[in-house]
Amino acid sequence: MKTQQVKSLSTYDSFDKDFLFSLKNEGICVQEEDQIKELQNQVGYLLAIYSTLNINNVRVKDGLINPTEYLKTLTKIIVNKASDTKFGKLLESFASDVEELEKYLLIEGKLFRYGLMVDGVPLGFIADSFKAHPKFRFGTIDYPAPLSDQQIQDCELTPLFLDKATIKWCAPEQKKALEIGINLPTMEITYRRAIDLVHQMKAATNKLPSALQKHWQTMINRIVSAFGTGFERLI
Repeated sequence: MKTQQVKSLSTYDSFDKDFLFSLKNEGICVQEEDQIKELQNQVGYLLAIYSTLNINNVRVKDGLINPTEYLKTLTKIIVNKASDTKFGKLLESFASDVEELEKYLLIEGKLFRYGLMVDGVPLGFIADSFKAHPKFRFGTIDYPAPLSDQQIQDCELTPLFLDKATIKWCAPEQKKALEIGINLPTMEITYRRAIDLVHQMKAATNKLPSALQKHWQTMINRIVSAFGTGFERLI
């Protein structure tokens, strides 16, 4: 069995000159400073959440990390380097890892995100979770548990990460899926199961005749639509 490696932060503690670069364009400098501030806010937000959860390791693109220790160390790195010669590619790497940590919380049902069209929300939201969003006038807000249908309706909220959904399939679709080894669930499925199902279906596309591949993609889109606006970026 292949041993899973835990991602180390030691390579981030000392910034090699290859990673550092000077930006002559002041506009680019300002943009990067804004990115640093945004990343600082996101790290602080996630650290507050992970500090209340008993989670050892989470997978990101380069391996496994302990989220609490990673975020604490990353906070120090950002503070020490925010006024230095900029992060360059490392800033993108950090932001990518932070996004993976947020995805984990959303996928595993540790928080639930809603889009806001009016200036008013139910109590019980996670502190400092308001975020700007191009599709929602008042941004988004996170909760530690799903809101009721009545709360969502009263405040005109749009659920971005549903915990469960039901997707309907016709008999021929179910039969064809079984022929290539995929069991399409007919009951409610969870977020996690839906992501696994989409991955299975995408991997099986080339097993189908070309004439059926377009309809197969439509079936995949049906799952994506059932789980809301934010689902597609997680798969």
